[in-house]
Amino acid sequence: MGQHRYGSRRHDDGTFELQLTSMIDIFTIMVFFLLKGFAAVMLGLVFLDAQIPQPVATALEKDRNKKDRDIVLNVDIQSSRNLEIRVSVNGNDNQRILVPGKSDSFDLNRFHNEIVNLKQKYPETFRVDVNPGEKVSYKEIIQVMDQVRARTPKDPKVFITDEATKKQVETNLLFPDVVFGNVMEG
Repeated sequence: MGQHRYGSRRHDDGTFELQLTSMIDIFTIMVFFLLKGFAAVMLGLVFLDAQIPQPVATALEKDRNKKDRDIVLNVDIQSSRNLEIRVSVNGNDNQRILVPGKSDSFDLNRFHNEIVNLKQKYPETFRVDVNPGEKVSYKEIIQVMDQVRARTPKDPKVFITDEATKKQVETNLLFPDVVFGNVMEG
């Protein structure tokens, strides 16, 4: 009668098996995304947009809602590495600025300086039409677009007039609204 009533006795030596595979998978994924995010911040790929002042936002919205444009800025990105800026005032070509390329690249510094000068001349305009050539790469188009969007700290300050208070308000925006002028619908 040495048998127990409920079957064989369970032998418990105090050990158990812990499945850590799923936990390791989760931590591996988390480390990947943390490193990716840290690298993006360190490389400057992530920009934190600061809120723009209300008068600037009002002027930007007013410019976006215009049906007929008094001032039209066109930037032609040529495959010869030249950048041509054309300014039309009231439908008439007013100014042409040619920024010749440097050997096999665009002269983005000079181009940016010309854009800042135009912004100081036309502070209430926030739109630019970009016309890239057929053989201009996507990367080069983005480089040109980056030059027209915002002012850098070393650039001269740009002011617009607040319509409500008639005071000058500083803006870091140059021409944030970039429109492709030569893209055909497919």
